Amino acid sequence: MSALPGPFSCLNKARYGISRARERRTAEFCWMAARDYAMMIVLWQADRGNAVLCRKLADMQTGNRAGLQGALALGRLIDGGAYVPEAISMMKRNNCGKVLEIARVARDVHAAATASRREYHVIRHAMNLETSTPK
Repeated sequence: MSALPGPFSCLNKARYGISRARERRTAEFCWMAARDYAMMIVLWQADRGNAVLCRKLADMQTGNRAGLQGALALGRLIDGGAYVPEAISMMKRNNCGKVLEIARVARDVHAAATASRREYHVIRHAMNLETSTPK
């Protein structure tokens, strides 16, 4: 019997944790920051691009929730012992890609304000994800 199942099991659980928790929290933060900023902009601009902005926010939330539901289903399979390690890899790849996309859209929603204001951490998340997410 090989000694590798123990380390691989730990690695699989860590990859699942990344796809479930860390990336989802980043996506939720970016979505909420974009939503709050959009609400502030909507108060100052009447009907200019609101439909496009609403579509971006809806797509961001849909991607976030779909990834969360996929991670939940995979977690149930892991708990039941009926999973394959490849499913964890695919979930991590999918969720990391979605979170990167959400962070990029949030950065677009913030536009120039992201670069000029320190209180918007969306650009930091986007840059971190761009360097750590596989292409």
